[in-house]
Order: sequence, then structure tokens, then C-alpha cells
Amino acid sequence: MSYSIIVPHHAGRQLLDYCLQTLRATVPDDVEIIVVLNNDDQDEVRIALDETRYRALRVTRDLGYGGAINLGADAASGQYLVFCDNDTSFLPGWFEALVNGYHAATNIGSASAKLISPTSGRIVDFGIAFTEYNAPHPFMDAEPDHPLVRRSRPVQAACSAVMMIEKQLFEDAGRFSGRPHSYYNDIDLCLRVRERGYEPWVIAESVAFHKSSFRGARAAPYKSSALKADQKAWFMGRYGSKLRIDMQVYLAEAFAHFRRDTSPAAEYVIIDLASVVDRDWYCDVIREALPTRDVYRYPSYERDSTALSLAERLGVNVMALRVPFIYFVDRFVCLGQNTLWASLREHHGDVVVDRNGNVRRFVDVAAASEVLRG
Repeated sequence: MSYSIIVPHHAGRQLLDYCLQTLRATVPDDVEIIVVLNNDDQDEVRIALDETRYRALRVTRDLGYGGAINLGADAASGQYLVFCDNDTSFLPGWFEALVNGYHAATNIGSASAKLISPTSGRIVDFGIAFTEYNAPHPFMDAEPDHPLVRRSRPVQAACSAVMMIEKQLFEDAGRFSGRPHSYYNDIDLCLRVRERGYEPWVIAESVAFHKSSFRGARAAPYKSSALKADQKAWFMGRYGSKLRIDMQVYLAEAFAHFRRDTSPAAEYVIIDLASVVDRDWYCDVIREALPTRDVYRYPSYERDSTALSLAERLGVNVMALRVPFIYFVDRFVCLGQNTLWASLREHHGDVVVDRNGNVRRFVDVAAASEVLRG
């Protein structure tokens, strides 16, 4: 069996350097590595490559994410393709784990790595799920060795930043869309793979770094967040009817894991601090897992905030309530700097649930000071 790695590059030379250096150090010598350099500003792709190890395809225009991958696939000699974004970096063993996971799984169509943030060391992507309005990333922000992300599994969709697929299946499924933007390209491909009777998988043992939030001075225009809403409208118009709501499966797993380690309270109040439209759907799922009495709404208007002060948002009167809370937020890590609140709250049975399916004890999230608790 032969393999070809395809690295699309538009801009961000420093990240590409890390990507190629770590590929060279972790991938067998007989694996073909193709770098697709595409930008109408040639200063961005005037890169000296060791072309005894890398094969460079130079194009004097912007191909978009899908177009760059497709060009690399046309030139690839391998039976299997591995897509690696230029902002990914690798540790030893990732490639062998991806290959072994791919060939060990049943009815597999594509295999994606477990992606972690190079700054926080936490999960960035380990599959993509869906609610009616949302495309959460199950267990995003969890530790890479958390029990819920230790096993490989089939998923409805997964990130293509590190993805392996048989070249013939890639062709049969229609390759990547040639549209000049990158959002939802991976979900698009995964759904077409599923239409052909195969499943996307995520491989727990294959781990890579992915700096997905990078925005350089000349970041690719097809990665502009200003265009994301337009791209979502295109995607939902074409594929919305083919998606199935499956986020409740991941939430059920998380609640089951929570109950194994923690004795739930007899009753909770939900403190809704999330930004999602389908907050009622989430609250219904929470109610099925844990007994709740009321829901207090303090909605956020910023998606995926990384820091949220409960003392500022909720106030002393809410803090003094003698009933345990379930804080529903976009990302559980946003409550990681609430030492004051955790120290003054008399009830220590509070729980945090986020839109990506994480269920945690608040005291574990808030890093509360035992000194301040007295």
C-alpha cells in the first residue's frame, strides 16, 4: 500500500515550516509529501523546499482549500491520500496510528486524527455532531486522555485538517467542492462519503496539533470568518436535509460518565449562559439526565467566549441561592477563572455543561482556592 500526504499552503510560512519539519521527522521516507503552493501574491509562496523530500506544486492563483487539495490529489501517486493543513504539526507515531486505525475499522470511509490545541493542549476536534442549528465538536476542550476520547469511533463528520481516505473513494465521492472557501468542506465530503455507504471515523491514537484559529497578515481569503455565515447558508441549503441530529448521543455518554464519578443532587436549577439558538433543546436533554426545577436565563451574545465572570454576570443574590446549579455555557473552560464565585458559593455541588457535550463538576473547572474557602 502506498500513501501520499497533501499539504495545501496559501499563507503563513512559519506554520508551514513547523508542519513540514514535523512531517519529515515522523513520516516514513517512502511516503510521498506534496505541498500545493497557491496564491496570486507570489511573495507568500516563494518558499525554498527540499524537493528531494517534498514535491512542490506551484500555482499563481488562489485555488481555495478544496481546489488546492484536489490539485494535490491529481498529482498524487499513492493509493491512499492524507490531507494535512499547513497549520498542523505532529508527534512521532501519529501516522502509523492513523494508518492502523483506518485499516482496522469496519466499513471506514475516512479517518481523522484527534486534533489538539498547540497552546492549551486540549481537544480542538474529535468529530463533528449536529443539533438543529448547531455543529458542535463533541468533547472539545477536554484533555486528550479523557476517558470519553480514548477510543476510536465512527462519526457523522470530522475535520479534514488531518484526514486519510482512499484515493478512489475520494474520486468516487466527488472530491472536495471547487468553491473558493474552506468552511464546511470537510463536512461536505464526509456526507458524500456516507452517501456511498462508508463511515467517517476519528482515530483516538493518532494525535496532531492544529492551530485552527491562526489569522496571518495574509491569511487565506477562503478562511475569512466574515464569510462563514454565507458559507453556512450555502451548505445548509444543499445538505441540511441530509444531516441527522446526534448531539444527544454524546451528551448521554458524558452524563453517564459524570454519574459514575459523582453522586448527582436531588434537584438543580439551570443557569443558562450560552449563545445557542436551540437552548431549549439542550435544556431538555439536560433535564432528561439530571433532575431540574427551574431555568434562569442569562444568554450570551458572544459565541464561544473563553472567559466568563459569574460574579459579574449573576450577582450576589443568585450566588446565595442554596440549590445546586447547572451552568450551561458554550465552552466549559470559560468558567476557569471564577475563584471568587467558587469560594463564596455555599453549595459545592454545581455542575457545568457545555454545547460540545462536556459535563464537569464546577469546582474542578473553576480552580477555586482552598485557602479562600477556609
